[in-house]
Amino acid sequence: MGKGTALDLDEPVASEEIMRSWLKQGWKYRIAHGNKFIKPKRKLYIAQTKHELATIEPKGFTDYFLITSDGVRFAKDSGIPVGPARGSAAASLVCYLLRITEIDPLQFPLMYFERFISPDREDTPDIDLDFDDERRIEVRNYLVERWGADRVGNIGTFTKYKGKNSIDDVARVFSIPSWVAKIPKDMIVERSGGDSRQDQALLDTLEMFPKAKQVFNDYPDLWKATRLEGNYRGMSTHAAGVVVGNTAMSDVCAMYTRVVKGETITAVSVDKKMAEYLNLLKMDFLGLSTMGMLRYALQFSGMTLEELYTIPLDNKETIDAFRRNDVIGIFQFEGRATRLVNREVKPDTFLELSDINGLSRPGPLFSGTTAEYIRVKRGEAKATSFHPIIDDLTKDTRGQIIYQEQVLKALSDFGGLSVRRVHEIRRIISLKLGEAQFNTSSQDFIREAMRLHGVSEETATAVWGRLVTSASYSFNIAHCISYAMLAYWCMYMKVHHPSAFFAAQLRKTAEDKWARLIKDAERHGIKVSSVIPGVSEKQWIPLENNHIAAGWQQLSGVGDKTADQIVEFDGELVKKNGFGVQDADDLLAVPGIGPKSTEKFRAQIESDDPFGLLKTKHALDSIREAIREREIPLRKPTHSSDEILDVVGGKPVIWIGLVRLVEYKDAIEDERARSGRELEDIIETMERPDLPTSATLHAYDDGDEDVYVRVTRFDFPRFKEALESIRLKNDVIYVVARKSRGGFGSSLYVKQILVIDPDEDA
Repeated sequence: MGKGTALDLDEPVASEEIMRSWLKQGWKYRIAHGNKFIKPKRKLYIAQTKHELATIEPKGFTDYFLITSDGVRFAKDSGIPVGPARGSAAASLVCYLLRITEIDPLQFPLMYFERFISPDREDTPDIDLDFDDERRIEVRNYLVERWGADRVGNIGTFTKYKGKNSIDDVARVFSIPSWVAKIPKDMIVERSGGDSRQDQALLDTLEMFPKAKQVFNDYPDLWKATRLEGNYRGMSTHAAGVVVGNTAMSDVCAMYTRVVKGETITAVSVDKKMAEYLNLLKMDFLGLSTMGMLRYALQFSGMTLEELYTIPLDNKETIDAFRRNDVIGIFQFEGRATRLVNREVKPDTFLELSDINGLSRPGPLFSGTTAEYIRVKRGEAKATSFHPIIDDLTKDTRGQIIYQEQVLKALSDFGGLSVRRVHEIRRIISLKLGEAQFNTSSQDFIREAMRLHGVSEETATAVWGRLVTSASYSFNIAHCISYAMLAYWCMYMKVHHPSAFFAAQLRKTAEDKWARLIKDAERHGIKVSSVIPGVSEKQWIPLENNHIAAGWQQLSGVGDKTADQIVEFDGELVKKNGFGVQDADDLLAVPGIGPKSTEKFRAQIESDDPFGLLKTKHALDSIREAIREREIPLRKPTHSSDEILDVVGGKPVIWIGLVRLVEYKDAIEDERARSGRELEDIIETMERPDLPTSATLHAYDDGDEDVYVRVTRFDFPRFKEALESIRLKNDVIYVVARKSRGGFGSSLYVKQILVIDPDEDA
């Protein structure tokens, strides 16, 4: 299956005929590239393919699959990494045979094609894919070349004024200093898209925080921001949403061009929903930096993209690294919740990596499902048995309901709900419409479960309770498998090609996240150097003997253009002298670089701490020393961020650190968005509804763990003034708190908080 060759036909051919031809080619391709399951289970694979085609073809989706396959195959054959899958499309064998996805759904239990497309659903299929973020544009350009510039475009998106950008625009127009605007911006109460007062966040913030209101009174033009909030700000181009029309799209909607990152993009003047209404074929080609990182890692290691796609999923060294929780730099698994669940689960198989993705969601975490899964795996408990049907659905997940597919199967097989009703509930789950809508089916479920299976009302109600909790926050297994595979690829590269992995990851990581990654590289025996004149390139590169060198662009003050000029100058020197730049002073010949710049470059190149890894440690050590010497009359800190993880829930902790972000939340609106209950009902049943605001401080120290310092809504009035005074990434907070009783993470509930200015108090 070469680059689009199946579309180069001299005579018109029915789409269904092309589909069958491509599926046969895909069958041979998958066998030739290592699929050991197709031949022994030939009848099963044929039956599943026919089953899927019986839904795809009558619905008129064939062209959608063919055009998507054509674009994806072009990318893969051109060495552009595409993710294994994303979302429910991974459950389709047709997608796998067409090379749209890299997941064979018949190898995994619980994969449910009807979660992707069902005869009883009217909505169109949605194939979302992750592409190399730097080369994704090449796929779009291919589609333009293939189908014509007048038939390919990006969908539009409509942006609205929210609290922060309302302030930004007013401050810009009326020349209000940015540092002034930042004061109220940092205090804005964040609201989710479903909150009834999402367009009044500014007014609520000003009422809540006198300091923010004082800024508005001092600069009265800022009040205009409250009139902007909630209105449409403008239209932009959706980076991922590409549409293809069977006629010129100007026939059905207005079109315009924009320059995005140096590329001229044609966009349509409609959003996603309107594009579907106009019968434009829509594809979501998302740019993911992890895919770009993998391209660099493959390039550095000498592996091919096809070798990456065929890595066996039972590689012992890779699974062992997950068991050790060696997950820094690993897609999604380095996130706080997933990392902590992974640490407790200690996965033994690839399927358990998928489970961890599901168990890291808020629903399983806070309902106790995650904790029970861990206890069952450790042999400390037995899974609760409700009925053989539920036991069979959960036999591969330690007796727990983790995935949406399990919820849907339980609704039909155990609760006797009709296919149509199950798919209505699927929509409620997918759109996160809340427990209230989900619970409208509770009585039907309980009644039918009792009638069909003879279970007690108590048992049926208990099963329903499990389903409600899981449905509210669960992923579908197809998505969990997809992202577990992407994480697995990252870990494989980290274990087997560590220098290539870390160099690639540093290329794709923001500077403020380098410290953790560099420290992890050093723990793996890799030396990380600043720029090495005569060796370094524009960006990070791996060297021999477990060594990584920074690129010229990693020097402070060197931007993209200057780095290109340095690389070009270095190349000219090599041609002229046989060697390149040897010293920072050589760069004086580069336009825009003067003696002060070279002096700064030399200092960074020769520094013992060229990337500022010790900056936070020095700031905190000065406070620790002042406390130790009684210059600051406080008790000594008891734990670092790394140690908080192992503190038993409810135990006291004294901790110091810096704050990256202060996040305010409204408990009433949060409950309304989550449950769908009416505001009046929430307020009536809520203890102290006059205290709705809580705060979470995203904090850190010189360890590897982020710390979440939480101020409950009951304590918020006491600490409100202190929270307002914090200067982010500058002031040190001294916290006396208790560890969260939830059992996971580094959450501290504040009993006392003190804000220390290190410049004055140290």
